[in-house]
Amino acid sequence: LKLLDEPLTQNSWEDSPQHLVYFFAPWCQVCALSQPSLEAFAKLKPNIPIVMVALDWQSPSEVSAFKTDHGYEQLILLGNSDFKNQWQVDAYPSYYFVDNKGQITSKDRGLVTLPGLLARSI
Repeated sequence: LKLLDEPLTQNSWEDSPQHLVYFFAPWCQVCALSQPSLEAFAKLKPNIPIVMVALDWQSPSEVSAFKTDHGYEQLILLGNSDFKNQWQVDAYPSYYFVDNKGQITSKDRGLVTLPGLLARSI
């Protein structure tokens, strides 16, 4: 995986008890609609890092434009088909809560809402 455009400055995986891994595609309208909920969650739960992974993209500039157009502030990793298969992503957006040992504690797909994220982060 490559980082889209910024240095990875977050703490190591073990430093946070839980992470939100969010898979999206730059052409996905539901992913764009989910942005306000992700941003609100990031502000309410700053101790839960959000790892965004772009999949099914054509070029890094396409992902960068999506990030800019929709106001995403999180770091974005450029995923590939192997990573997509490894995580068994079959719809966008898909999101997983993962503990600091790498175990998936909750997963879902579809429109992301703040109440849904808060409920799954418990």
